[in-house]
Amino acid sequence: MNQYKVIIAEDHGPSREVLKHFMKGLTEYEICGEASNGEELIGQAIIHQPDLLLLDIHMPGLNGIDAIKKIMQIVPPIKFIFITGYDEFAVEAFNLAAVDYIVKPVERDRLLTALHKFTVTSLIGTGEPKDPITVSKLVLRHRGSRHYINFSDIIFIEKAGRKAMIHTAEDVYESGETLESLLKKLNHTFLLTHRSYIINLEWIAHITAVDETYRVSFKKYPLKAMISKHKIAQTQLALQQHLN
Repeated sequence: MNQYKVIIAEDHGPSREVLKHFMKGLTEYEICGEASNGEELIGQAIIHQPDLLLLDIHMPGLNGIDAIKKIMQIVPPIKFIFITGYDEFAVEAFNLAAVDYIVKPVERDRLLTALHKFTVTSLIGTGEPKDPITVSKLVLRHRGSRHYINFSDIIFIEKAGRKAMIHTAEDVYESGETLESLLKKLNHTFLLTHRSYIINLEWIAHITAVDETYRVSFKKYPLKAMISKHKIAQTQLALQQHLN
């Protein structure tokens, strides 16, 4: 198994501790340095030559965006995940080829999804398989039978009480698993866009603003899903990365 060196850059000490706590036990990642501002981050990056940076954008002195621009000139290639309390920098983050863009407050499952995206892109770069085991079907029990559903057939998954409803073009399947549990089994084309929805980026037709949330329409499917205002920047970034 590859081990990746990680630097965490965040001016808020408790937030750094939360990130380290979330990564505890992930043996494929080694936190080799920490920084509280952009200048420190550049110095740490030169010393440790990390594989991945987890960094805030709003830091005193040199901010995360400007620090990354300098680091990319000094330590190429470098991959990075922005973790910020603001979503207005999503487009610029995409232009810099960020692996992901997480809006605070950070949830562990959301961080793990971003780390998985980093691992996948890193393995592609080395010519290794994307995953140790290539999985393309979701296996679940429904109406007394075991079903094997192609990821590409899943349009979205919706939380309904204590159940999860898996929508495909042919049928709707019911599962007793949580959305977080199902998301871990799916591939990088799926995104948790709302506390009640997982969406397959492949099926999105268009997104419409509705009050303080966003409604997703799908190709040749009448039902809609939702994106929360806290997830719209991440969703837009993921869509642009997916289309490219």
